[in-house]
Amino acid sequence: MSSGRLRAVAKHPLLKGFGAYFATSILNRSIPLLLLPVLTRYLTPEDYGLLSVFQAFMAFLVPVIGMNLHANITRVYYREPLSTTAGVVYNALIVLLASGALGVAVLGTLVLASGSVLGLPPFWLLALPILAVTNMVGEMNLTILRNQQRPLAFAGYELSRTTLDFGLTLLLVVAVGLGWQGRAAGMAVASVALAFASIVTMWRTGHLRPGIDRAHMASILGISLPLIPHALGSALISFSDRIVLERTLGAAATGVYTVGYQFGTIMQLVVTALSRTWSPWLYKELAQDTTAARHRVARATIALCVALLFTAGLITLGTGFLLPLMTPPEYHGATAYVGWVAFALALFGMYSLFHPHLVLVGKTAYLGAVTFSVALVNVALTYFLVQRVGAIGAAQATFVAYSLLFLLVAAYVQRVHPMPWLAALRRRG
Repeated sequence: MSSGRLRAVAKHPLLKGFGAYFATSILNRSIPLLLLPVLTRYLTPEDYGLLSVFQAFMAFLVPVIGMNLHANITRVYYREPLSTTAGVVYNALIVLLASGALGVAVLGTLVLASGSVLGLPPFWLLALPILAVTNMVGEMNLTILRNQQRPLAFAGYELSRTTLDFGLTLLLVVAVGLGWQGRAAGMAVASVALAFASIVTMWRTGHLRPGIDRAHMASILGISLPLIPHALGSALISFSDRIVLERTLGAAATGVYTVGYQFGTIMQLVVTALSRTWSPWLYKELAQDTTAARHRVARATIALCVALLFTAGLITLGTGFLLPLMTPPEYHGATAYVGWVAFALALFGMYSLFHPHLVLVGKTAYLGAVTFSVALVNVALTYFLVQRVGAIGAAQATFVAYSLLFLLVAAYVQRVHPMPWLAALRRRG
């Protein structure tokens, strides 16, 4: 590749945006890894297992209660004036509050009926829907900042939350001795603080226009309601492995597995940065409705799929050396899980390149159906493999699930929103 071509690639808006968000993701998501040597020494494997169950519930409730409402913002941002976007944001917040209230009611009923669930105290069970709401409020503001192409402001919000989370965790776990609940409290306070800051920012920048709008509400519900099965499915794939492990092999085995899973999620640094850059760029390109733009999208998709798989391989090799250096001997068995998780998340990243096409053309019902179906397959396969081969079966089931999800969504996108893959590779520019 010539030096001129290299300079052109380096200046590509997608790559520049990715670089900014990747740097933020490294700083932001390095916190769990920096905390790992502390948590594995102050928490027993049983405590770490309970923490992983709490985080799994969060992974479940954030997308279910949040319904991917922030997708409605990006969908209209480049096609409508600011006043329309502000109305969509306000009505999305109303939907979010109603969803959160329903979540509190459901979990409140569960607490009254059975008390603790999977070892989690009632207080933390009731706090989960509230934290799901605050997480989505923060995500709405971050979505606006991404569409405004303001990576420094985005980084400021993300790193402020991470710093608060990190500081409170160290204080409450190490100094106060609250165990896994200290870690949960750090996450909760940081989420609530960012939500309040986000509301203030969206109001001051004119991205909140009070007023119930029936047209906006119908559009939001039309896009987001079919995404509930999608959210349920994604959450089941994300957390079912640890729930099955906790029920079949116990909290200690779940704790060791979670450490390996956490190293595998280094891949999530890349996937998160890519998804934050990809959707705004994709929608902006496709809004041009030209053959050249579709060629650019197709070429970028192919190149990024290759890059994701290559990165997963590097992570698998690298963590084989890092994990034993960063954890006590009782966690060293976690290395067996890293590769399966890293490549599973690479496939999830590839899926993330395709599913915005379905949001754009309003085919979210298929997205929900296929994700939920794959999730059910994943739960059954996880249980079957864990019974047969032990904890490694949970990681293998996750890999199979994300492989199916990518293949089914990519094939359907080509049917309803076809892209010129071969023509894009032949034509340059």
